[in-house]
Amino acid sequence: MEHNSEGYIAIEALIKKYIDNTITAAELGILHGIFSNPAYEVHLKAVLENVWNTIPEDAQLRAGHRKLLAENIKAAIADQERPVRSQANLYWRMAAVILLLIISSFLLFQNTIRDLVYPPQLTEIYTKAGERTKVILPDGTTVWLNAQSHLTYPDRFKYNSRNIALTGEAFFNVTPNTDAPFTITTGDLQTTVLGTSFNIRSYSDEPFRMTVATGKVQVKSATQTIRVNALQQTTYFPGRGFSAVETVAPDEAMAWTEGTLVLNNKTFEEVARILERWYNVKITFTNDTLRNCKLMGEYEYTHQSLPAVLHALQFILGFEYEEHNGTIVIRGDGC
Repeated sequence: MEHNSEGYIAIEALIKKYIDNTITAAELGILHGIFSNPAYEVHLKAVLENVWNTIPEDAQLRAGHRKLLAENIKAAIADQERPVRSQANLYWRMAAVILLLIISSFLLFQNTIRDLVYPPQLTEIYTKAGERTKVILPDGTTVWLNAQSHLTYPDRFKYNSRNIALTGEAFFNVTPNTDAPFTITTGDLQTTVLGTSFNIRSYSDEPFRMTVATGKVQVKSATQTIRVNALQQTTYFPGRGFSAVETVAPDEAMAWTEGTLVLNNKTFEEVARILERWYNVKITFTNDTLRNCKLMGEYEYTHQSLPAVLHALQFILGFEYEEHNGTIVIRGDGC
């Protein structure tokens, strides 16, 4: 990095990235090198003074930045044992590191006070039967919310945590941030990730089910903690705990976000619950044998009517059905 106006701008850009929480690991290493080199004294002094006067109000401190500060402070103290360096350079380096530490401490204090004076405001998203919606959270995390679901999240996250609540079903593609774990509360369960993609199904009339598409996820109840890897899922039964982790098809977790019904050994009753939420009907069975029949295959239901979907399923199970005031009654001998 040359000592010219372009170098000045580059250093300032790195420090601002450090402050506004967008600096990468590679850039953090470059910034560490700059603070370790007394040749940048003039640039750093001017840049830090300018940055101090232009800190954005919504800047946040990353916990990982403390590592940079600690390394520089440690290195600066070690310089005291190296007489070849001038005292001027040593004092400047210490001053620059301390100033950056003050800036970071100021950001932490600023955000703590802001949260007390202006608490984050909660946003609630509801989806109706047959409705799906896409939500972008304040940290850039993408959420696909399924029918008859409820998502609650703040208009801004704290610097060291990201907490939301869900009832129903949603597929998450979480923006990575090792300093701020992403936690979803669903009833008595808490699901925590750093950055991954996964599906949570947590309707009040069904067991909780969590399926991981990429990365790793931790799910915790009052008495159990379980970790699930990519292409695995677990189910939680109240009073019984989590089921054994099982392997799932790679596209099954998010097929519903594209309007596809994946019947991977699902019972007819499980499929009926999905159809109820999508088409806003009630489905009942005349016998348990039919209710527990297993189904396989894929069906596109976004642009199809309920009769069309049921007609396709009739080819497999040979049942009959009739509708009365929004209730579908399914009859047949079963599988």
